[in-house]
Amino acid sequence: MFHATRDLPAEAVSVLETLYGVKTVEEIAERMAWADELFEKAVTEAETLISASFSS
Repeated sequence: MFHATRDLPAEAVSVLETLYGVKTVEEIAERMAWADELFEKAVTEAETLISASFSS
């Protein structure tokens, strides 16, 4: 079983807490945009790692 505070680095936990700790509708929209950016960055990093593993 996965547990964020146990299994992720503290920095990642902090980001997750910020993403889900919203108080207004405006914050939801802002956090969704930020989550999209983080997701795109993660995809790019994953593609780079996968590409590198095939090149080795």
